[in-house]
Amino acid sequence: MATATDAAIQAELPLVVAAEVPVGSVDEEFLRGLGDGPASIDWHGRWPEDPEAEGSPSDQYDGVQVVFHADEAQWTERTAHHTVFVHVRKPGAATRAAGLAALIGGEVQGDVQIGW
Repeated sequence: MATATDAAIQAELPLVVAAEVPVGSVDEEFLRGLGDGPASIDWHGRWPEDPEAEGSPSDQYDGVQVVFHADEAQWTERTAHHTVFVHVRKPGAATRAAGLAALIGGEVQGDVQIGW
C-alpha cells in the first residue's frame, strides 16, 4: 500500500482493514488518507449494566462507530458530514441507546439502523 499509486489503490476499493491499535496512534494518518471518501472507525466493547433499560450488555454487539462522510452505518451514500453510532444488542436497543447517549449529554437522532 505504501508504494502503490492512487489508481492502483482505487481499483481495490472499498478496502476493509481490521486492526487493533493503541488509541491515538493512527488517527492523523487515517484522516489524511481518508480525504473526502467514506470510511468508519469502530470501537467494540461492553456497555455497563443498566437496570432501567431494556436488554442487556453484549460483548458481540456493543460499541461505537464513527462514520466519515456518511449518515448511514453502512455508509452507502457519501455526505459532507460525519455520524456517530451507538451499537447495542437488539432487544430494547432504542431505550438502551438513548440512555447511553444521555450519559454524555447527547441524544439519539434519526431512525434505528442495522450496524456492524
